[in-house]
Amino acid sequence: MPELPEVETVRRGLADRLTGRTLVRLDVHDPKLVSRSAIPPASLIGGRVTDVARRGKWILCRMQDLYLVLHMRMSGQLLFDTDTARPPRASLHFDDGTRLDFVDQRRFGELLVWEQLDVGLLDARLGPEADTIRVDDLRRCLASRRGRLKAALCNQAVLAGIGNMYADEILWRARLASDRPAGSLDSTESRRLARAIRRVLGEALAAGGTTTRDGLYVTSEGDPGRFTMHLDVYQRDGEPCPRCGTPVERVKQGGVSVYWCPGCQS
Repeated sequence: MPELPEVETVRRGLADRLTGRTLVRLDVHDPKLVSRSAIPPASLIGGRVTDVARRGKWILCRMQDLYLVLHMRMSGQLLFDTDTARPPRASLHFDDGTRLDFVDQRRFGELLVWEQLDVGLLDARLGPEADTIRVDDLRRCLASRRGRLKAALCNQAVLAGIGNMYADEILWRARLASDRPAGSLDSTESRRLARAIRRVLGEALAAGGTTTRDGLYVTSEGDPGRFTMHLDVYQRDGEPCPRCGTPVERVKQGGVSVYWCPGCQS
């Protein structure tokens, strides 16, 4: 699933190409994509994009009084003028001839139309943005959490933007085990974790995100993310830990895979 660096990379691509443009046609090829939209997507036609923002893993395109809201979920791709072997679930056409396709192999993504009130409700449901989290805020977010640390990092109501891949990378950087109780960190460990969150997400964003083995994530121009070569533990089970040489392990916790080093994460 695209996480904060991937979603932010796509958001920037959309902002560059769509700000100031007017939507002239919207073709929905898969009704499931828009099934949760209380406002008909056709209501956006004729609207001009005035801003493209992000909250967590959601992309919010303001079009005057309405918002075009996009979530890529597991496998969504937002591609400009790109021919793809997979048919798009929707195509958005703008007044300068630009076409934006929503391609989505697993069909979990969403295209919604919201009003300002809906955006406010989303903001209330999400925790602080992970890429700018400070240690005091992080300690407050985790203090009452009794579950595993990785589960807390991936909980969007605790921190917005982190998923399985970057949680593993962040915990390795911070030298923390994923099954630690989330509320058990001392002040030193909390500082290490906050620093690791900001650095891993910042480095991944600078590299345009991460394209993993499935190849599903690409930028809006169709380019792969370059952070793949900098992953230290994710999908590297059996390889030596870059820090201590212990083989990286892959285990199951709470129904998800965890990649970690048993030699230097405690």
